[in-house]
Amino acid sequence: MSAEIINAIKICGLTNYNDAKLAFDLGADFLGFVLYSKSARSISPMNLKELKLKLPVACKTVGVFVNYTRSD
Repeated sequence: MSAEIINAIKICGLTNYNDAKLAFDLGADFLGFVLYSKSARSISPMNLKELKLKLPVACKTVGVFVNYTRSD
C-alpha cells in the first residue's frame, strides 16, 4: 500500500495586495497573513479584509495568530 503525497505551497507574511497577487499568480496554493501586531510582517484585520476583497475568489488564505482568544 502506498500513500499519495500531496504537496501545497503557502507564502506567508504577506502585507500588501501586489505581493499577495503575485504569489497567487505564481501558483501559491495558500496565502498567509500574520495578524500579530508585534510582528514586522503583520497586517491589521481591517487591511486584510480590504486586501481580500481585491484578490481573486479562488485565493485561499490563512492567518497566523498569537495568543488570540475566541472573542478576538
